[in-house]
Amino acid sequence: MPAEAKRKEIMDKLIQSCNILYREVPSVHNPNPMGHFSARVPGTDEIMIKPRDIGWNKVTPDDVITYDLNYRKIAGPDLEIVELPVHVEMYRHREDAMAVVHTHQTYATLMGTLGLKLELLDPSTLAFTRGVPLYDEVDDPTYFSKEIGTLIREPRQGQIAARKMGDSNAIILKAHGPIVYGKSVEEACMLTIALEDAAKAQIIAAMVGGRRQPIEELGIAPRAPSANLWRALLNSY
Repeated sequence: MPAEAKRKEIMDKLIQSCNILYREVPSVHNPNPMGHFSARVPGTDEIMIKPRDIGWNKVTPDDVITYDLNYRKIAGPDLEIVELPVHVEMYRHREDAMAVVHTHQTYATLMGTLGLKLELLDPSTLAFTRGVPLYDEVDDPTYFSKEIGTLIREPRQGQIAARKMGDSNAIILKAHGPIVYGKSVEEACMLTIALEDAAKAQIIAAMVGGRRQPIEELGIAPRAPSANLWRALLNSY
């Protein structure tokens, strides 16, 4: 596929995925547009990113900003992305990363605030068998400071988060929200939904009580959501 056609394909999937997340993943800030979704342009060191101040259901190609992995803006509107290190450092750390999502989704954010470890209770958790680490003030003493707040503003913070995520699919920023990595735009989108479903199931199960049997005890193999599942969800609207 020619380079420009491939770029357009990734752009289209990025925008479609933003619309999916608007529908499927409630945010603690709804209806505000907080959060961002980026995708690597294949064969380059460029990433396209939905900025914070554009609604998940309103983003168009004209709203998307392109950066390289040296933090240099290449194209797009003059909108600020304070937490650009969330994305740049993840792509630098993981060569197989093709998409990165950061949201303030309700249940996963609550998991981080409470310091809860994700339990593998249903099929939505099967992509997270390597765990979901927590980024907090133990990792970064400046986290929660007056200057930093709970934002990932500096490259060193993005590097800490990327290293701590390791080979997991996600990390949760304490009192802030998750960062999700994917080997494709579709995978990152569906993993973001899966993480919220898993967090919600765990919190509800804790409220109900009773023994919570980890799904790994049932002998079900780990798996990430497929692009076909993303397409089926998109086609259902």
